[in-house]
Amino acid sequence: MKVVFIGGYEDSEILAAPLRVAEELYHSLRPKVKYLTRIACFKRSGKKNIRLKLFGRENLGGGVLRLGVFSQIKYILKEKPDFIHLINDESFYLFLFLLKPFCGFRIIYHCHSLNQYVYKYFSSPKGKEKIRFRIINFMNLRYSDKVIFLTQRDRRFASLYLRRGKERSVVIPNGIRSIQISGNPNDVIRKRIAFTGQIDRSEKGFAYLLNALSILNTGFELVVFGYKKQQSIKQKMPEKVNLRVFEPKSQAEYLQELSKSDLLVVPSMYDSFSLSLLEASMIKIPFIASSRAGITEHLPPDVKKLTYYYKSPEKLASLIKEYYREPGEFVSIIEKIYLNRNFFSWEIISEKYLSLYSNFAGTKNKS
Repeated sequence: MKVVFIGGYEDSEILAAPLRVAEELYHSLRPKVKYLTRIACFKRSGKKNIRLKLFGRENLGGGVLRLGVFSQIKYILKEKPDFIHLINDESFYLFLFLLKPFCGFRIIYHCHSLNQYVYKYFSSPKGKEKIRFRIINFMNLRYSDKVIFLTQRDRRFASLYLRRGKERSVVIPNGIRSIQISGNPNDVIRKRIAFTGQIDRSEKGFAYLLNALSILNTGFELVVFGYKKQQSIKQKMPEKVNLRVFEPKSQAEYLQELSKSDLLVVPSMYDSFSLSLLEASMIKIPFIASSRAGITEHLPPDVKKLTYYYKSPEKLASLIKEYYREPGEFVSIIEKIYLNRNFFSWEIISEKYLSLYSNFAGTKNKS
């Protein structure tokens, strides 16, 4: 079986969630798939780099190649892969869909998010990049042979509104690496609340968190993390809240700092998965999330006690107050998630991908 991953790639310890998931999935599959390579495109702009974008070739090591468009076409024609796995929306894949009828490979698309369809004010990316992103995302959803969604909710939405038949899709959640931090995260209450995400993206709901803290009118330290430098905060800060915004950190550094918080709050307007909730659970940090955090469908039913209606800062404030009054139930639910953490291990998740490839290869051979 020959599988080629194609999509964005960055050689960095600080990555957005889709890139990090792609990186970890690739490395978990490498020992299990005899022929697995990863192709990234050239993203540098400027006229001098047009030649690179079209004909460039660079071996990045570890089975990863950076190829221009025509170099990718040449590679695919030569290697004749069984599957091309589109791992994110960072590359323009039109030529793959044009090649597909003549080369016989199947295209599998990893859909990390439907935010742009569900949330009216989706704000990332912006400008021309937003138009480009929408075109790539729509094309991948519409014309791939199989689409991987992270939740049943996204799968139903795509079936109802995007004409994506359920028989041509499957649900596989994101995985997570084993996490180790120093110290005991639950040894003391610090009145320290964490928020993870880019605060200038309205879909992340940072303004609702500030409104909730204003309602509480209590002294808190609010710490903010993101995968890139934060924009300046336009909203007025509650009087008794001490804000601390961290520079982007590697995952290990981020989790170590997160472990010093009492609580992670994810007030998103829509989140196809919300990996930060899973990360918090793996280091036993309680969380409160809006009802639109997709990962909750993969968690024990009583996790609903940690969620609230996504447009209600009053209910969010009530939950935060409840946590600080009686944290026991919050801690108990997080402990349940932690005990079931193997469900999200890459060892288990990668087997689901292997099963998908094998089953799909069987239907290909029959046809």
